[in-house]
Order: sequence, then C-alpha cells, then structure tokens
Amino acid sequence: MPPTGEQIQRLQNALLAGYTFDDLRQMVRIGLDAELEHIVPTQDRTLIQIVYALIRWAAAQDGGFVRLAQVALVSNSSNPHLQMWVADYAALDFAVLPLPGAITDQPDAPRAPLPFATVAVAAGPFRMGSVPAAGIPPYETPQFELVLASFRIGKYLVTNEHYAAYVRATRQLVGPDLEWDGQTVPAAKRTHPVAGVTWYEAVAYCQWLSAQTGIRCLLPTEAQWEKATRGTDARLYPWGDAWEEGRSHHGGTGTAPVDGRADQSPYGCCDMVGHVRQWTRSLWGERLQAPDEAYRYPWATDATPADASDIVRRVWRGASYADAKAHLRCAARGALFPSRSGPPGLRMGFRVVVEL
Repeated sequence: MPPTGEQIQRLQNALLAGYTFDDLRQMVRIGLDAELEHIVPTQDRTLIQIVYALIRWAAAQDGGFVRLAQVALVSNSSNPHLQMWVADYAALDFAVLPLPGAITDQPDAPRAPLPFATVAVAAGPFRMGSVPAAGIPPYETPQFELVLASFRIGKYLVTNEHYAAYVRATRQLVGPDLEWDGQTVPAAKRTHPVAGVTWYEAVAYCQWLSAQTGIRCLLPTEAQWEKATRGTDARLYPWGDAWEEGRSHHGGTGTAPVDGRADQSPYGCCDMVGHVRQWTRSLWGERLQAPDEAYRYPWATDATPADASDIVRRVWRGASYADAKAHLRCAARGALFPSRSGPPGLRMGFRVVVEL
C-alpha cells in the first residue's frame, strides 16, 4: 500500500520539529546527494510547503519514503518524532505514491445512458482542506493528502428537467421551495439546476436513477466533490488561486442554465461553486459550529450510516450565487439538516457521482 495521509502528516511534523530551511537543505545534500532546489520548488514557499513537497517527491521514488525518514534521523538523531516514525514504519514496504498530476489512467464512461454528461476523475492522491490562516475556519484544517479511487461525476448540476423525470415516474409531490408551476417546471427553468431539495430527496433521485440505468449513482462524498473541483494542485478556486469575475454565477439574482458558462474545474466540471449549494453524502454532526469528532479532518471515511438520524447534519459544498465570495473556495464547507432544503437564495441542489 502507498503511504497514507496520516503517515505523511507524521513525517512532515517530525521534519518541521527538527529542521530549519538551512538544516533541511544540508540534510538533502549530504544524505540524499542532491540539491533541495533541484528536487522541489523553494522560491516563495513556506517551510511547511517545502517539507510537504520533499516528502511527496520521496514517496514517488521506490523506497524513498522510508529512506527520507532514515536519512533525516541520521542527521538529527535526537529528534523523538523521527525516532517514533522510524520505529513505527521503517519495516513497512510502501508502494510508490505517484506525484499529483502524474496519473494518467481514466475511468471509462458508463456503458448505459445517463441523462447528463459525466467527467472522469482518475484514481490517486490530492490535497484536501486548507492550510491554517487568517479567515480560514478551523473545521477546514489541517490540509492533508487523501488517496481516492477513480470515479465519474456529473459535469453539470442535476437540472429541473432531470428531476422532473423522477417526479413524474415516482409520482412525487413537488414542494413550493422548487418554485415550479405546481408539478410542472416553468419552460424557462428547464435547464436551470434543481434548487430546493432535501438531502433525502437528492438521495432518492440517485436511487431511482440507479434503478433506471443499472449504474450505481450516488451523491458525492465531500472528498470526491473537492477533488473534482480543485484537482491535485490544491488550488484555491476551481480555476486557480486568484478570484476571477465571470467564472461563476456568483452575484446573480437567481439560478441560470447549467451550461451557460465555460468549464470551471481541471476535470471539466461546470458550476462547482457559485450557483447553488450542493449536497454531499458526508456527515457533519449535530452542532453547526464544528463537525463532531468522528467527522473532523483529516477526513477518513465516506461511510454514511444507514441509521444516521435527522439531527445529524449533512455536508454541503459549492456555495450559491448569493453566498459571500469566501464560501466559494474549493475547501469551503457547510452543513444543513437533511430534512431542510435551504432558505431563499441558498437553496440546495446536487450533482451525481458514478462509482465504477
């Protein structure tokens, strides 16, 4: 198995506890017979970023993950964190962990037809969450590496037209939050995202679609959503690290067609942020101020217990056109009770993941 996010985090903390930048550069020169600047970018980088990049470089070399820790311990033999790391992991045979962006395998498209386009997200690692900083909520931290299996995700949000097919087939009653004409979608809103569904309704749509197509359709976990949104380079927004006006529907006065703008994310998804808030299948907990202990970062599981109660909030991602810009960052997250559909301007929508 490749190294886990926890093992990488422990080694990073051990190196940070025992090395300054100059010490680190000397350790690499003597122990690895290389120049630090030739291995990882160092200009305009913090020590945390440099150490993380060094570890990821080492993990991409056969045997390099353990070798880096052993070399670091030789150069700093009194470091208790390195001593513990080597004692716990030096005997393990870690598989190579490819560098972000180096993975080329792409999951095949579903064989059966779906009512919307999907895009492929390849298996491999990405960085989830945010580095602690001013204005970053603690529940977005720490930033850590997570390895996901391949999946496909809806290029677009589920539209009113898509959802109407489910309503007709199952004879569901549409609530007023959807702002339809009774049971009928207004003609002008057919290609707008469905907005105003509860978590339970979004899950029911996925179950119905699975039965119709023979494909396993689910709400994305928040980890799948975040990787599909930011790719493997930990960018701040789906399109890069700087805010760009016009790249989202942010600031609009209502919903708009889902195909009205160019792709946002590195994988070709549209409207990942700034249109409607999007349900995930991940759990948050009972308190709004912070996730329950079991669901705090580092994120570890995509399991949603079948008996999770109504008072356990579910995670939403993406933010709406009416949210503050700060909520449109790739790592921003929020939570809502599963029986709620969101207040006006902040209605809940969703997109679908196809697991292969």
